[in-house]
Amino acid sequence: MTAARGALLSIDLGSTAVKVLIADVESGPSTDNPKGALQEVLQAISSEAPQYQVLSATGPDHDRNFECAVFYKGEEIGRGNGKSKKLAESQAAAVALERMRAQSAVAG
Repeated sequence: MTAARGALLSIDLGSTAVKVLIADVESGPSTDNPKGALQEVLQAISSEAPQYQVLSATGPDHDRNFECAVFYKGEEIGRGNGKSKKLAESQAAAVALERMRAQSAVAG
């Protein structure tokens, strides 16, 4: 991981306030891999990794839709849907990153 640069920003993700580096959120890791990008941003401030949980799987076996949530320090920070668990987890991570970017834009 590269050295962290930029000002700290306190981001409210539910009842958990998270301090992240503005530079990591705004111009941080590529969102081609939202799960990796989220992990990289969060690991800049803590060794605790985000946890993913499947909340539901609906539809027939050949046409499933999964809903997943991503949790950090026990708090849900994003939720997503997809045709596979992997897609749903990626969407949840992308939602969490977008929330962080939106809050950094307001604070900045």
